[in-house]
Amino acid sequence: MTVYEKVRCNECDRLIDKRATYKLELYDTPWDNEPRIAYFCKHTPKEIARTQYNESCLDLLDDQSWSDFRYFECERCHRMVCEQNPSNGWHSQVRYLGEDEFSLCLRCYGEYILENGTAQEELEAGRLPGMFFSHDNHEPLEAGYGVVMEHVKVGDPEPVINKALELIESGYKVVIGYESMAIGGLEGYVTLFSKKLNYRRERDD
Repeated sequence: MTVYEKVRCNECDRLIDKRATYKLELYDTPWDNEPRIAYFCKHTPKEIARTQYNESCLDLLDDQSWSDFRYFECERCHRMVCEQNPSNGWHSQVRYLGEDEFSLCLRCYGEYILENGTAQEELEAGRLPGMFFSHDNHEPLEAGYGVVMEHVKVGDPEPVINKALELIESGYKVVIGYESMAIGGLEGYVTLFSKKLNYRRERDD
């Protein structure tokens, strides 16, 4: 008698024949070097089917009405990344760019803003888009950015926004690093970094 391998579905938690599942690589944080392997029933059990369109449990992976800690595909690295950090439950790991709201994981978003700077339109809309860098701000400093305003309380973001817009108009890229932020981002402390557009970092041989 042939015994087929059983696996547990990532969504409905059923133990099911592996042949009746889809296999997917998931990243719980954007900085995970290796994915975890997850399996999904090819046919969703009737008792948990959300709509007539949920043919498989894989369809539930990005359904926020189904559960927390949903996954999204980063449109830069094309990995499936958890929207919230599972270790704390509140830290969002996705950012949206442009009018079309391209979704980027935090790792790719950090790379993007260091390459391109913060969008002027975001600042003009009264927002302070940024992210938590390492505790010594290694990433922006290594990318050639310098500190302009440090440890600024942003209950009122206008001073940081005005300075950032002034720098952009003067030919600089700007990046905002979060130091500590309240959930929802209404209060906290930030550091503003800037870099001349034609900056080239000289390295020692």
